[in-house]
Amino acid sequence: MKIDELKDLQNFFLKVIYSNPNENYNHFTTEKEYQFFDPETFHRIQAYRQSFYGRVSSVFSQTIFDLASALFGKSFIENYLMDYFHNNPTPQDMTNSVKEFSNYLKLQEEIQNCPFVPDFILFCFLIHEILSAKNPLENTFGQESPIADNIYLQKEHILFTSDWPIFQLYNAAKELLEAKENKNNNEEDLEKIREEKLTQIENKSEDVIIFKSNPWSLDVIGIPKEFFPVISNLSKGFNLQQSIENSDISEESFDLNKFSNWISVLTRQNAFFNKNSY
Repeated sequence: MKIDELKDLQNFFLKVIYSNPNENYNHFTTEKEYQFFDPETFHRIQAYRQSFYGRVSSVFSQTIFDLASALFGKSFIENYLMDYFHNNPTPQDMTNSVKEFSNYLKLQEEIQNCPFVPDFILFCFLIHEILSAKNPLENTFGQESPIADNIYLQKEHILFTSDWPIFQLYNAAKELLEAKENKNNNEEDLEKIREEKLTQIENKSEDVIIFKSNPWSLDVIGIPKEFFPVISNLSKGFNLQQSIENSDISEESFDLNKFSNWISVLTRQNAFFNKNSY
């Protein structure tokens, strides 16, 4: 067999495997590559297609959507991923294939009772996007307090706005993952912790900034509503001084001490860099 024929055969096999497992595979028998397969065993590919998407769903529930699995249950996320893949046969780029997972969930009748789930699923995917982004620049501010004109937001970041308590959900999911790592906690203990964390969440809209704080990890920090105009301007490429001056903020109600503390948190977590150093 020639190299080109082998490549065609490999591509044919992948096309069959990635196809919708709910559809009959008989139409593939008309393609020329089918001749290389034993007709009596070709039906086994159907079983392989089913198991393939099952494995993929299991992997995603423990990687990109591990926070969602911790918060809502692994089987909950895994089962919806299976349904999603069955209805949306994926391209070879598996990560890109779940970009629309959150939109798919919005259309599911059962999810209407927990409408915050699609937002959190999208949030999890965006975390993965940031982790895959370029490494952040060093802030290089030194020991002295940085001048506002030199403070810029790291380029690799995402501002995420939600109608739901996304920051509280994120913190609860992180604590659940930590509890899961504790070998002394069994499934019953984890379920009690999950129920406790979920009942403590206050139902309100929240905004967050997701950014890579170092080459191997990221940070998620809540954005107070009154400071969102400032961070929005920073996200557009303005420095801190310009972002404050061009924000529609009431000077009378502006809490300077709270704002300074919040900026200090962002600075410590490497959300900013000194543009004069680059």
